[in-house]
Amino acid sequence: SREGDTFLYFQWDSLLLETGFLAVLYAPLWGRPCEASLPTQQPPRVPLYMLRFLFFKLMLMSGVVKIMSKDRVWLQLSALNYHFASQPIPTPVAWYLRQLHPLVLQLGTAFTFIVEIPCPFLILVPFRTIRHGVAGVQAAMQVMILLSGNYGFFNLLSLLLCVPLLDDTFWGPLLYTGAAGASTKERALT
Repeated sequence: SREGDTFLYFQWDSLLLETGFLAVLYAPLWGRPCEASLPTQQPPRVPLYMLRFLFFKLMLMSGVVKIMSKDRVWLQLSALNYHFASQPIPTPVAWYLRQLHPLVLQLGTAFTFIVEIPCPFLILVPFRTIRHGVAGVQAAMQVMILLSGNYGFFNLLSLLLCVPLLDDTFWGPLLYTGAAGASTKERALT
């Protein structure tokens, strides 16, 4: 018998294990940040970069496998003509998406390729504004998939992997108010 035979059959099962392991490395070992002030300790860099690389790998492999399969529906950009009707447990939204004009569905398939092949390389760039934009594009893609079909926790986990692309300049104004929020803005400018 093979260990993890059925459990590791799907891509999302391995992703759950990898993400869980890296999250343990990324989480602080002790202490809790005080709610009244900003955390003073920087998150560990290596697990942060490993989480970003995991998301890069997931998205790039998701796109490349579509091309490498040489399936004509992907190569002719007609995959969404069939996807909404043949995916696992389609939602009511999937029915409406399936009714879209074939040209719109072709553009959606092209968008999928753009999000899954060139966009992941932007995950690795050192510029935070680019990473923030990539996080938004990737999150939008995952939300669309989440609204149109049921892949269990896969899309939620993929959305969670967008979080390491966002730093304090994104979260600070949303999470901290008053003096703490002001110091976040000052720290972001320096």
